[in-house]
Amino acid sequence: MSIAALQPRHIFGCRGDVRDGIHALDDATLLYPAGHNVVLLNTETRGQQLIPGAVESEGILALAVSPNRKYLAVAERGERGMVTVFDLRTLKRRKVLFNPVMAADGGCGLSVAGSGVFRLLRAADGGLKPAPSALAKREPQNYTAHAWLPDSERERIVAGTERGDLLIVEAGDLRLALPFEGAPAIDAIGFAVAAADGALTLFEKEADEARMYHVARRMPMDGGGSDAVGQGLGLGFGSAPRVRSLALTAAEDALLLALASRQLLSLNLGAAELAKADEYVFEAVPHAFHAAEVTGVGTCLRKPLVATCSLDRTLRLWNTQDWSVEVSKAFIEEALCVALHPSAHSVLVGFTDKLRLFTVLLDDFKLVKELGIKACTECCFSTGGHLFAAANSTAISIFNAYTCEVIGNLRGHNGKVRSIMWSHDDTRLVSAGVDGAVYEWALAGFRRERETVIKGCQYSTVIETPERVVFAAGSDRKIKELADTSGAGMQVVREVEAGCVVTQLAMAAGGRCLFTGTDSGALRSYKLPLGPDFQEARFCSGAISRLRMGPDDAQLYATSADGSLFVFDVRDRDPARGAGKRETGEKLPYAEEVLVSKADLEEKKQRIAELDAQVKEVAMENEYALRLKDAATAERLRELADRGAAEREAERARADALLAEKNEAELEYEDQLRQAEQRHQAAMTTLEAQHQAAMAAETERLESVLRDKAALNARWDEQNRALVEGHERVVHEVTLEFEGKLAEEVDARMRSMEERDAGEREASEIKRQLEEDADREIEELQDKYEGRLAAEREAGLRLKGENGIMKKKFSTLQKEIDDQSAEVTQLFEHKKELYAAMTGLERDVAALKREVAERDDTIGDKEKRIHDLKRKNQELEKFKFVLDYKIKELKRQIEPREAELARLKEQIQARTWSAPDSQHR
Repeated sequence: MSIAALQPRHIFGCRGDVRDGIHALDDATLLYPAGHNVVLLNTETRGQQLIPGAVESEGILALAVSPNRKYLAVAERGERGMVTVFDLRTLKRRKVLFNPVMAADGGCGLSVAGSGVFRLLRAADGGLKPAPSALAKREPQNYTAHAWLPDSERERIVAGTERGDLLIVEAGDLRLALPFEGAPAIDAIGFAVAAADGALTLFEKEADEARMYHVARRMPMDGGGSDAVGQGLGLGFGSAPRVRSLALTAAEDALLLALASRQLLSLNLGAAELAKADEYVFEAVPHAFHAAEVTGVGTCLRKPLVATCSLDRTLRLWNTQDWSVEVSKAFIEEALCVALHPSAHSVLVGFTDKLRLFTVLLDDFKLVKELGIKACTECCFSTGGHLFAAANSTAISIFNAYTCEVIGNLRGHNGKVRSIMWSHDDTRLVSAGVDGAVYEWALAGFRRERETVIKGCQYSTVIETPERVVFAAGSDRKIKELADTSGAGMQVVREVEAGCVVTQLAMAAGGRCLFTGTDSGALRSYKLPLGPDFQEARFCSGAISRLRMGPDDAQLYATSADGSLFVFDVRDRDPARGAGKRETGEKLPYAEEVLVSKADLEEKKQRIAELDAQVKEVAMENEYALRLKDAATAERLRELADRGAAEREAERARADALLAEKNEAELEYEDQLRQAEQRHQAAMTTLEAQHQAAMAAETERLESVLRDKAALNARWDEQNRALVEGHERVVHEVTLEFEGKLAEEVDARMRSMEERDAGEREASEIKRQLEEDADREIEELQDKYEGRLAAEREAGLRLKGENGIMKKKFSTLQKEIDDQSAEVTQLFEHKKELYAAMTGLERDVAALKREVAERDDTIGDKEKRIHDLKRKNQELEKFKFVLDYKIKELKRQIEPREAELARLKEQIQARTWSAPDSQHR
């Protein structure tokens, strides 16, 4: 089933778990699986044609292309296994096989290999019969790969084992076992062997039948470090790449590799490249893809760009016009979400440790600001681009996009926020979380305007239309339409049972369809108003992780857990809204400006100045060399002129000698001719006399023959009269007999002529229609190919001019290439040192991460201790309050006593002073 409102346009990604997952149909067309589809990629134009998988299947397992490259077989998993055969010229399905039956007899071989199994089968009597094999008698082991070798005289198979051995079987007998050192398992075999340790080995045929093959080249594939990812190979961090499939191009000049990390690579097999000891390059075809689940996607308005981030720790910027990668960068932390500014000059990425804002440069992402939000899984720019929102656990933080200052926080969710969306006028924001709450926030005052809460439902996505109608979906497998009801606020007005978990929602502004993504990788289209009917098509092999509409609602972008980005053209858009856009004016063209850092610009200027100086130097050298060459040429011309004059004199003397010989020969020939004429005259006289005698004899013989002829004529006339009379009687009888039959035949002939006339009229009409169709098709083809011919002629003339220019450039730059070769060698040595330093730094990073984890544990323990101390402090504060009250009460009780004591002290002092006076007196 297909979705009428969506047209698949392009897929950025490929499958890494499909057997024989890459094939070359011709010099410019590759075939590989992506999602739940098979992609035919034109490597020159980067255009794609898609062959969808079966609706009832659960996934693609293996691909096979016929030797003549006209048919494709797709093996798929389902309730019962199926193999679908497609015609690669029309891309139409030819046959679906559920229980394949062999119809050929003899000469058709089939090999089956697996864990403990290796069997050779032959087609005979309409079925398959086992053929004798020496490997079937050996100790059972795991055969990881096998392939038939292209040998026209012998049937040879090479099989790889888990132990690292290559076994060559010929006509069922084991001919040779090649130990494959350093490779614990063989993953794929063609003309090359790919081992599990990430090494590619090329084998060449030997003239010696005893040895058969030898190792021609071993090429390790470096899969460690972020530098490999930065080079576009996407081989992962610190892991050896595992090759799933190998294939040769149609011209057999390159080897194609499909990796388990969802990458397609190409290795040039030219003799010049393979002759170099250390120089071989694995190039991504057509470019590197994400190697893990895509966790975020962002779109912009002013450029045809889409940003994606993935759990493979990369951030990529895709161009949806020429289907290429604009910028790609690898990070240490995993990226969880991404948002692209409408101007495409900024990108916001949520990592596990922080939220970071980058500026998009020509070939890099420059860090602008780090924000202290950990594990941010949802962020987005406002429609105008002046604000951006980021989910901070249960809250939503609103930032100024130009100053990165927090202008407000939206608090109210009791669980993690899973989805947020801005309104078209940037005055509102709608959010949904795992607590079952959907809130609509007003940016003026940062308050909630509308809300609805359904306990037990964990929402995963929410969207809002310009009419303020909200659609939400979550773990309860239902799609809910929320709107204002009279006096009750925002409530569920419609609810549709989806039958599966809906992971994402999307809808064009003013559109008539709601697009949903499911956990099974299927896309659905619901007609509005929302009802239970839908159209479904499965494009992805994993759950759909993100679904985004383009800014102009013309394209839909979907990402999945299989690491792919799908681009769809949206056909269902509101006609009235489209007409309104046309009335307001034509759509602005995409911006072509790019940002370049000042340091890069200065470096490029310096490099240009250096190149200008080198060009001037080379021009002076070439001018001097040209003058020397002109002088040498003039000297050479003088030598050639002198030699030519001498040769002319020699040839003139030779011609005179030949002329004298010619005159002598003519005189001799005239004498011989005169003698021949005399001999001929004598012979003619003799022959004439002989002829006269023969003529007289023949005349007498002729007269005798004429007499015999007259007698024979008389006898023949008598016999002829008798025969004529008998013939006339027979003719009369036969005429009477056949006149009746003739009348019957005339009637039948008239009926046949009428039927023939009707058939001729019908045939003439069909012929006329066919001629008109053929003439029209011929005219179309003539116009088409005349245009192509004119274009090719123009391209040929242009290429001739460019060829002349390139020859001049080649001669001027040859010396520069020689100079830079030494520099490249030095840089290569420096690169090795950097790789060693990077390995050490990665170990340091790992140690620092462990230390950070230990310190986080220590901080957690201290925070727990602080919490306990705070609780004790609160209890002590309570005791302090009670003690203060008691102290005040005691003070109030002590104050009268202290007054009494003071009075008593005064009395005592008075008495003390009065006693000495009395004694004195």
